[in-house]
Amino acid sequence: MLTSDPTLLLDELLATSIADFDVPFDVYQRAVARYEALGNWLAGHWGHDSADGLIYPQGSIRLGTMVAPVTDGAQYDVDLVCRRDIPKESTTQNELKADVGGGVALFVASGPEGDPRQRERCWTLDSPGEPFHMDVLPAVPDLEATPNGILLTDRELVHWQQSNPVDFATWFYGQMEREFAETRAILAKQMDVEDVPAWYVKTTLQRSVQALKRHRDIHFADTPEDRPASIII
Repeated sequence: MLTSDPTLLLDELLATSIADFDVPFDVYQRAVARYEALGNWLAGHWGHDSADGLIYPQGSIRLGTMVAPVTDGAQYDVDLVCRRDIPKESTTQNELKADVGGGVALFVASGPEGDPRQRERCWTLDSPGEPFHMDVLPAVPDLEATPNGILLTDRELVHWQQSNPVDFATWFYGQMEREFAETRAILAKQMDVEDVPAWYVKTTLQRSVQALKRHRDIHFADTPEDRPASIII
């Protein structure tokens, strides 16, 4: 007979423990420390500028839905936004991309990171010896969607692309607010810790997304270029 507990029910239906999909806590903590170091460095780099760069996480690391890679040697993606607080009319997509890339390159020169690589929308920064890399997405504020809307660059597109990872994350957590609070309270009693870190809590919604992403990764293991984006899932 199947259990009534939602997370355990998913475990039984999948004949595995969804917890195995999780990023190891020590890896998660090192990834957070690394992107905070990048953000602090860039804030100092642009400190003389009224348009200081703001670094914050987006995507699966913000939503608590990261999954372990299914192939050997694959890395976790740590998705970050680097928002420069300047009007879009004061720059171009290429200039913004170069500005952020220059800051990231100087950060690399100050530490052990590998050379940044330019991609369609972001700069990818490898972390030697670590199972993750950081994708740094240049952005400017979207004045039509204040306070958290942003505009993104893209080498293949003419127009700025709209996004709002902060408000999306707020909506996502709002869908599981009750279960998240209840689970966090239970964990606090079990761990004898008053304030359990948010990233330690996993709800049925988060586990379901992780299960779907794992299914996608296995299905497209031989053709990763055809994988649907996580935001679609």
